[in-house]
Amino acid sequence: IEQCREKFDFIFAGPPYALQNIDDLPRLIFEKQLLKENGWFILEHTPRNNYESFPFFKSARNYGTTVFSTFVNRKDEL
Repeated sequence: IEQCREKFDFIFAGPPYALQNIDDLPRLIFEKQLLKENGWFILEHTPRNNYESFPFFKSARNYGTTVFSTFVNRKDEL
């Protein structure tokens, strides 16, 4: 993430659930501007992580021990 200079339409992250800095991923994706306008970021995580207060958060789907949170890079979300 730190060295990436490209912008993407879609990013999917399915990191190890025990990753200590998993909560930093959404922030880093948007700080580094890795998504094109209207690009989507999907983060796979456990129910113990909650990203609903994040500015670009769109929705979360819970599948028991797995949650997929969706973030969309929309200017009107700021």
